[in-house]
Amino acid sequence: MVQSKINNEINYKEKNDIDKKDDEMDALLYIYPILGFECMICLGKINYEYADKKILYTRIYSCINDNIDEQIGVFEFNPSDNIEDNDGDIDLTKINEPLLYGFVDKKYLKARFPEENQEDDKEEKILEESEKSIYDEDPIDLSDDEEPKKEDEEDEPEEEQQPLEEEKNEFEQLENADDVIQEGQSLTQDKKEREFYVNESHNTWMEKFLHNNNYDIQDVESNGDCLFAVIREGLKGLNKEVTVDILRKMLADNATEEKFKEYKQIYDEFQNEIKNQSIVINKIKKEYQLLGQEIKTEKDRDKQKQMAIKGKKLKKKFQQEKNSLSVTKELLGEYAFMKDIGNVGQFKEILQTCKFWADYWAIDLLEKVINVKLIIFNSGNYSEKDNDNVLQCQMASSNIEAGKKIFNPKYYLLVDYTGNHYKLITYKNKRAFTFSELPYSIKNLIKLKCMESNGKTIYNFIPAFKDMMDDKLQENVQEPEKDGSSTCEIQNQPKDKLHNDDVVFQFYSKSRHVLPGKGAGEKMPLGKEKEFAELHQIKNWRKQLSNFWVSEFTVDGKRWSSVEHYYQGSKFKNNHPVFYSKFSLSHEDHEEEPQWIKQLPKELSKDPTIAQRLGGKSGIYKKIRYRPKEIKMDEDFMENKFKVMEKGQYAKYSQNEDLKKMLILTKDAKLQHFVRGCKPVVFQDTMKLRKQFNST
Repeated sequence: MVQSKINNEINYKEKNDIDKKDDEMDALLYIYPILGFECMICLGKINYEYADKKILYTRIYSCINDNIDEQIGVFEFNPSDNIEDNDGDIDLTKINEPLLYGFVDKKYLKARFPEENQEDDKEEKILEESEKSIYDEDPIDLSDDEEPKKEDEEDEPEEEQQPLEEEKNEFEQLENADDVIQEGQSLTQDKKEREFYVNESHNTWMEKFLHNNNYDIQDVESNGDCLFAVIREGLKGLNKEVTVDILRKMLADNATEEKFKEYKQIYDEFQNEIKNQSIVINKIKKEYQLLGQEIKTEKDRDKQKQMAIKGKKLKKKFQQEKNSLSVTKELLGEYAFMKDIGNVGQFKEILQTCKFWADYWAIDLLEKVINVKLIIFNSGNYSEKDNDNVLQCQMASSNIEAGKKIFNPKYYLLVDYTGNHYKLITYKNKRAFTFSELPYSIKNLIKLKCMESNGKTIYNFIPAFKDMMDDKLQENVQEPEKDGSSTCEIQNQPKDKLHNDDVVFQFYSKSRHVLPGKGAGEKMPLGKEKEFAELHQIKNWRKQLSNFWVSEFTVDGKRWSSVEHYYQGSKFKNNHPVFYSKFSLSHEDHEEEPQWIKQLPKELSKDPTIAQRLGGKSGIYKKIRYRPKEIKMDEDFMENKFKVMEKGQYAKYSQNEDLKKMLILTKDAKLQHFVRGCKPVVFQDTMKLRKQFNST
């Protein structure tokens, strides 16, 4: 059985025969990389067996001489995923990594696709003969195996067998960046490239995102090796040869006892949590069944009603515990590779297999060991139109931030992360870049999206990017319309600290629903995830924290759709009461109102984006000036704006129990609002309310 990556309660039977449903279908042939082999495969019909659990799948068959050979795995995806190309066929670049059956290994594939493997064999032979480091001219032995001695070969003195000191250094395999940085692509050159951009259906998402046809995406093998394969393919651009196995060994060699214990503790805690939750669920189930039997025998109507009420509460509690168990299992899935791992030696061994999928820790460690920076873009966020979080601003590791150390890589790789698969991004067919060779748009995007966090992302510790902060780079990337919080301002600072700096949640009106701590700009220590399992059950909880979230409340005698409506409208409360009233749901139109009031957008009181535009500096929405220039905000508003915001926030959460509960479930996390081009705004008022609700 092979376990689903989408829902770990689902397992696919490992059968190598052709399924009856796929026996007589006309199959489209694909060339697809699997474990380093270019394999010819075809797909079966889409199977709806688990559609009720929001999973569809198709069987994968190996093909030899254009004929179906046998079943080797499955592709699975969500019903809502767009996986088809323009011809209506499945596009394998849009689909998750395949789930391969247990018998599918390199030996199995080599027997079926020998021709495709000749180049790999040649490379492996060269590596074995040369035993050279992929980074240095001097050889480095990266294996644990001793070469067999020739019969006539005498033992050499032990001291002569020791490697040179520089050969031992695996932490600086690639050289540091030069002190003097050459001039790179200019804004003018970048604009010229974008002027020639042609938007066509076959363009990659990266071309569309940066409006530049010079980008391309190179796919690599999947099945857990993709991140390592991306590094391998990227380093080929520097004429550096490396294998996935070597990269995994480098990771394992640098894994510590402390890191093993950290992962082990998390895995054990999740296992115990699942065990305890299962006990609670079974207890509730038995109590509910017993109550049902008692109701049948009880003749007193009043007692029956009381039992029915108790039954509803038990049913609700059962569903809550079941949902919580589901989240815990989802969290455990990320650490499933730790099953039966009892010591650091076994931990190092599992890191060298495809059971371990590279996580943030692995990426951070590999970057430092190899001395190369991965600039990661999230195509999943692009698909969700969350363009502000396409670039992943990797937070600096604690040892770098605490010691104010620098990270000085000479080379950078551009990487596409789909959510469960990594691919290499190329620019003008180039795979690896020095800082000067990086496209202007990429460097500018990093400055705008990552470095405003004032020393928290890894880019703030890279000298070349630190120096760039003094340059006058201008925003030139195509982006979606602003959501309203474009000004760089802070909220009222409280006397007491209201949050834990170790846990950071970041949100805005277009935030994606991912696990707490996994969102863009977020931070959470390993193992803390289970404390926020109940929060994760709330769909779009991040969006609900935004002032743009529509959830009606009453304040100052009027009904408002959102905090944004109340805040923007309050700017005009004293001097322009009719305009102020138009932001609310309580406004009633009158014939004698000014013409410009009558021409205001009908959705003003319901759409927070319109409210932000009309209450903002210009009063312009969709290129139309709805608010006359002479209509200005009240003179005393700036003095009272913090009080207005706090009042609106209190009304929002105190009058909506679901939002209040959600806020409490954020515990002591630092809540910050993403603001384009600025340092994230820490929502002090919201955290102050959270503390107030927790004390009552």
